[in-house]
Amino acid sequence: MLIRFSALITALLLSNLPPAAGNPDIASAIEAHDQAVHVMDDEWMEDPYIYRHGGSYFLTSTRLDNSMGNSQGIEIWSSTDLVHWESKGVPWTFFQSSWLKEREVEARKQKSEFWLLSPELYFYDERWVAVHSTNRNLSNFLISDGGEYNDSYAEPFGPDFGDRQDPSIFTDDNGSHWLVWDCAKIARLKPDFSGFAGEEITIGPADRTLGHRGCTVRRIGSKYVLFGTAWSTDILRQGTYNLYYCTADKLTGPYGPRQFAGRFCGHGTPFKDKKGRWWTTAFQNGEYETDTAKGQRLCDEGQPWTLNPQGLTLVPLEVTTLAGGDIAIRANAPGYSEPGTEEVQNFTLASAPKPKPNILTVFIDDMGWSDLSCFQGDTVETQHIDRLASEGIRFTQFYVNSPICSPSRVALTTGQYPQRWRITSYLNNRKDNDRRGVAQWLDPKAPTLARELQKAGYATGHFGKWHMGGQRDVADAPPISAYGFDQSLTNFEGMGAKLLPLTMKPGQAEPGKIWENAVNLGEPVTWMQRSEITGGFVDEALSFIKDANEANQPFFVNVWPDDVHSPFFPPLDKWGDTKPKLYQGVLDAMDEQLARLFDYVRSSDKMRDNTLIIICSDNGHEAGAGTSDPLRGAKTWLYEGGIRSPLIVWGPGLIANDLAGRINETSIFSAIDLNRSLYSIAGIHPAGHLDGEDLSETLLGRSQQSRTAPLFWRRPPDRPGFGHGYQEDNPDLAVRDGKWKYFVNFDGSAPQLFNLEADANESLNLASNYQSIVARLDRAVRAWNAGMPMDGSDPKFLRPSR
Repeated sequence: MLIRFSALITALLLSNLPPAAGNPDIASAIEAHDQAVHVMDDEWMEDPYIYRHGGSYFLTSTRLDNSMGNSQGIEIWSSTDLVHWESKGVPWTFFQSSWLKEREVEARKQKSEFWLLSPELYFYDERWVAVHSTNRNLSNFLISDGGEYNDSYAEPFGPDFGDRQDPSIFTDDNGSHWLVWDCAKIARLKPDFSGFAGEEITIGPADRTLGHRGCTVRRIGSKYVLFGTAWSTDILRQGTYNLYYCTADKLTGPYGPRQFAGRFCGHGTPFKDKKGRWWTTAFQNGEYETDTAKGQRLCDEGQPWTLNPQGLTLVPLEVTTLAGGDIAIRANAPGYSEPGTEEVQNFTLASAPKPKPNILTVFIDDMGWSDLSCFQGDTVETQHIDRLASEGIRFTQFYVNSPICSPSRVALTTGQYPQRWRITSYLNNRKDNDRRGVAQWLDPKAPTLARELQKAGYATGHFGKWHMGGQRDVADAPPISAYGFDQSLTNFEGMGAKLLPLTMKPGQAEPGKIWENAVNLGEPVTWMQRSEITGGFVDEALSFIKDANEANQPFFVNVWPDDVHSPFFPPLDKWGDTKPKLYQGVLDAMDEQLARLFDYVRSSDKMRDNTLIIICSDNGHEAGAGTSDPLRGAKTWLYEGGIRSPLIVWGPGLIANDLAGRINETSIFSAIDLNRSLYSIAGIHPAGHLDGEDLSETLLGRSQQSRTAPLFWRRPPDRPGFGHGYQEDNPDLAVRDGKWKYFVNFDGSAPQLFNLEADANESLNLASNYQSIVARLDRAVRAWNAGMPMDGSDPKFLRPSR
C-alpha cells in the first residue's frame, strides 16, 4: 500500500506545528538539509529507526495502531528518497516469539499487555537481522531465513536473549558485530549471531549518564561516537527529550564527556543519506504539547513538551571534524539546534573547525595501473610520486568511469556517469562526434565540483589537459571558466590560454611543431618543448597557489599532465629506441617535473597539514607503451587494464593517524565517488543529484567501506574491439558488484563473469556456473544503460545522414 503523504497540507492547516513543517515541498526541504522535515503525519509511530541498504531506506518503529491486527510486530517501511514511504508489511509478530509462547499469553491480551518497542532492522551476510525490546523486560534477536526482509525469522538466542533494553547493532571496520543496549552496555557477537563472543562491557561518558535506556554507536572519522537520549532536566519526563553523544578512540572506550547534539530528538538514531549527509530521526514523544509558546510554559513548570507532530521527523545534523580529530555534532534546524533554558548540562559552543582543506588533483593521461614503481612498476623509478605514496595511502581497487580520456574526465569533474552528458569517447571533430553520438562539449549545466567550491570561497584553477570541449574544428565550446575555474592553462584540446608543443628528436637541428591549428581555440599561446610541458603547467599552478595563500583562500587545483599520451617526446637524455622506452622516458621526466609542486606543498607547515593531494590516471595504458600487469586489457577496453587506475591519497594532516604507506586492497570505488567524497572533505554539499557516493571516510583512511551500488560501464562507441593492441571483442557493457564483474554485448552474446577476488586478470569465465548472478547483473547493467542516452555503440543508434 502506498502511504498517503499529508504532512505538508496538515502543516499549513495546523498552527501548532513548528515553522519547519510548513515547507511546501518535502523533497526541497530534504535537499536543503537545513530544517526539520516532517513526513507521514497520518501515521503514529515512536522510536523510528532508518537503515540504508542498497538504494533504499528501511524504516522500523514502535506501532500501536491497528495496522498489525491483534498482535504487535515489526512493520517495515521503505523509501528511495526519504520523501515517499511504502509499507512492506509485518514479517514478524509476537505470535512467533519463543518467550511469548512459553508464557502462553492469550492472543487477545497481547496487544494490551505487550508493546513491541524500538525495533531496528539490518542486512548482514545476505540475511536480515532485527532486534527490539518490550515493555515487559523481554527482548528479541531475529535473523531472516533468506535474503528478503519479508522472509520468516528465526531466533538464534532463543528465549535466552532476555532483557536487553533497546538493543542496537554496530559493525566495526573488521566486520565484527557488537550488540549495544541499556545505555550503554556492549558485547561482541559471534559471526553467526548464535551468541556472544565476549564479555559484557559497560561504556559511557566520563562525566555523567549518557541517556535513560536507548543508545547506538556510529563511526565518524577516526572516532567512535556513542549516542544516547535523555531528558534535559535529568529527571524522567521533565523538560525536553534530547540527543546527546560522547566520543572515543576505541569502541570500548574510554569515552569523553557527554555533549549536546539536538533538542527534541528523543530516541533519535543518526544515519547517513545517499549524499553522505547526516540526519537523525525524531518523533512525537507521548501526548505532549507541540505549540512552542505553550510548550515553554509547561517546561518552566517542570512538564515535558515536543516540537514533533505525529509521524516521522527527520532532523539534519551538522558533523564537523575539529582540530585534533574530535567530532562536533549539532542539529542543523531551527528549534532543534540549541539547548533550552532548563538544560542541566554545562554547555559551550564547539570550538571552531579547521580551515577548509586545499585540494590538488593530478590526473595523468594514459598511465597504466602498474607503471608507477610504487604500484609494482619495475621499469622507471617514479621516486617523487613514490614518496607521496609512502606518506599517504594507495588504493588498488579504484576505477575510472571510462577506458578513454574525455568521458573519464567528465566523470571526475561532475560526479556523474559521463553517458548522462553524451560524452562516451574522446571528443573529436564535429562530423565524427555526430557520427558516434557524442556531444561536442560538456554542457555547462552539468554539476561541477569546481563551481561549488568556487561558490564556497575556494580559488579554483585548472592547469593541463582539458578535453571536455574545444578541439579540432570545435572552436565555439564554452571557456574552461564556465565550469567554475578562476584561471586555466590547457593544451591543444581546450579553450583559452594554452601551452603548445615543440618536438625534438636526436639529431634534429630545429624543433618541430604539432597541433599548430590549436591556436584557433584561443590565445595566448606559449610554445615549449613537449618534454617540458608538465613543468610549464606546474609553474602556473605554483603561481596560482601562492596567490591563493597570500589571499588566505583555500585552493582547488587540477594539474593534469598530457605528455604521457602519445606521441612520446621525452628529453633527449631519456630517449629510447622503442615505444616502451620512449614512454618510460616521458614518465620519468613527468615525475621529476611534478616534484617541485609536491615539494612546495610539503615544505609549508600550513599547506602540509591542510592539503589533500590526489594522484591517479584517466584510463589504462596505451597498448604497447605502459603496463597494467597483471590486469587484462588496456586503454579503450572494459577489462581491468582499461579502467582500473592507481590511486594515491596524500594529506598528513587530514588522513587518519599512523596510516602512512598503507595499501588499501579492499575498498572498491570510482572517480564519481572520488568527486562526491571531495565535497564532504571540503565541507560542502552538491547542488544536485550525483551518481557518486560519499566515501570520504575511506579516502582519508578512517574506513574501508566500498561503494554500495554497482559500477557500470559502456564501451566507447568507436572501440568495438579487434584492434588497439588486442584481437578480441571489447564487450559492450560491464558491471562490477562486489567481487563479481560481468560483461555482455547488447545482443546478449558473449556473457562473461569473473570473480575478481580470485581472478584479477579475468581469465576464468564463470558465467555458466553462476547463472543466477549472471541474470541479476544482466538486469542491472541493462537497466542502467536504458536510463542513459544512446550512442553509436548501440546498433539501434541512428547516425546522421550527412
